Amino acid sequence: LGEGPAWSAAGSALPVFITDLQNNPEGGRWPLFDHAVQDLPTRGLFVFPLLIGPTRVGVLTLYRTAPGALTDDAVRNATALARVIAPVLARRILNPHRSTWPRR
Repeated sequence: LGEGPAWSAAGSALPVFITDLQNNPEGGRWPLFDHAVQDLPTRGLFVFPLLIGPTRVGVLTLYRTAPGALTDDAVRNATALARVIAPVLARRILNPHRSTWPRR
């Protein structure tokens, strides 16, 4: 689509939280995205940028089937997960033919 909360989070390096896709106060900001998700069972959408310093390598997107905000603990856990995922994803992007997981 080229627009939506994932693009915004990646572009701004800031998380984007939509607690209810059906009653989004920012509706109209992403018209193609809004139209594409209107019939999905997803209600909450939370996007965390994957960063290595200032470098943006992707996003972590979490979904809810019920409307509502994430708890503070869930936000902290997702932020921590994004910090762990970012360098693993970057290594995978830079060297796609080599496993980035440690061998046991």
